[in-house]
Amino acid sequence: MRVSADIQIIPIGVGVRLGAPIAAAIRAIEGAGLQPVTHAHGTSVEGELDAVLEALRCAIEAAHIAGAPRVSTAVKIGSRTDREQSDAQRLESVRRHLQDPETPTDAGS
Repeated sequence: MRVSADIQIIPIGVGVRLGAPIAAAIRAIEGAGLQPVTHAHGTSVEGELDAVLEALRCAIEAAHIAGAPRVSTAVKIGSRTDREQSDAQRLESVRRHLQDPETPTDAGS
């Protein structure tokens, strides 16, 4: 099953210098064969569920190896079986609606 996941790796016990453990986690995701898209509050990945979960395991281990004695991880996984749709396609759909002045904006829509 193909999924989209948003992953937050939060190193704990390393002071305010979080970059090295986070970079190690991202490199581990890449090493697991996925193409992470990093943003200000985490990293998004797409792939088969087993591959995403394996990449997550590798990322957590990498953050520990990079010096984080504790790691807090938050993960959101989305899946759909009715059709394939990439993160890029979902974003494009929202952008189209933002450009359409006819798109309802009230909460009841």
